Amino acid sequence: MAMDGAPPRRFKKKLLPTLAGALLVAWIAAIVVGIAREPDPHSGAPSKENLAASLQSAVKERDPKKIEQYFSDAAGDGYAESLLSQLEDRSAPVSVALHGDQLRISADTAGCMAFGLLHQDGTWLVDPVPALSGCR
Repeated sequence: MAMDGAPPRRFKKKLLPTLAGALLVAWIAAIVVGIAREPDPHSGAPSKENLAASLQSAVKERDPKKIEQYFSDAAGDGYAESLLSQLEDRSAPVSVALHGDQLRISADTAGCMAFGLLHQDGTWLVDPVPALSGCR
């Protein structure tokens, strides 16, 4: 034992691994909490009507991040940008309207795309696969 009042070396050897382990656990906990607080990019809307109105607003603003949140996660990365580019190619005012169990996105006489609606976990989302029959 040291006579100068310093703690034994054995204590210092145990302190470093314990401190490193505690820091590692804190770092992992911070990552988990950060991920848990991350908003769901596919949050949908509380009703079909709200979904149509919100998507209309997002399309009008040409905001892919807002558009993305109304499509199910099956849409994948870049889907909203691709949809916007298709709509811009039609060079006509775009409207989003609810027709029964379909959401129709149309650009006046330039064309129309119909999408099915999904109800998941109490929210409404747009199925990213357009209906084969179009807007008929």
